[in-house]
Amino acid sequence: TVTLIGKYALYSLENVDSITLVNFNYEIDENAFQYGEFTAVNIIGGSPVINKSAFSSCEDLTSIVFTNSIVETKEYAFYSCGDSAKVEMTNCTLTFDDRTFQYSSLESLTVTGSKVDMGDSVFSSCEDLTTVSIDCNLVVMGEYAFYSCEDLVDVTICDNSKPDNEIKIDDRVFQYCKKLETVDIGNGAIEMGEYVFSGCADNLAITIAGKKYTAGA
Repeated sequence: TVTLIGKYALYSLENVDSITLVNFNYEIDENAFQYGEFTAVNIIGGSPVINKSAFSSCEDLTSIVFTNSIVETKEYAFYSCGDSAKVEMTNCTLTFDDRTFQYSSLESLTVTGSKVDMGDSVFSSCEDLTTVSIDCNLVVMGEYAFYSCEDLVDVTICDNSKPDNEIKIDDRVFQYCKKLETVDIGNGAIEMGEYVFSGCADNLAITIAGKKYTAGA
């Protein structure tokens, strides 16, 4: 039974293909895996707390997968990591502190579960990110959550028929996502902040609870 992976415990880890944590219910401390050269992180079950910069600058990551987990991350946990990584979080409850994935090289983000609560700038400046699909009962996006994701094309949030979704999108979440073409937001209680789509293309097609809008309208 591992109760803590301490500071710098596996810093700059080499000659390992992947990190897999099964039913891990404790903490990964600051910088624990920073600069590791592995290509995959798998968290299966459990409720880990991933502290500041624990996986930051792991630039070889191509896959980040959380399954059936309750995960809490602190600031910069996965900052500037990835190599066009696919991020898949299935049947999870997620709480991301500010800038968790900022400046990371991510290709896609797929999230399902009961809750995803993002702080500020969580995925900002992830310039390779092209698609985002989130389907949770509660979705909270802090300010600048996807700010300046320059290659982002398609976003789907709660694209389902459930009437009881809670969706809170704070100020400037998608600001300067210049290639964004479609945003589809489902039903439920929806709160939208200011300048959410400012700096996006004027012909951006937005659907909210079945009603169609354009960013330039």
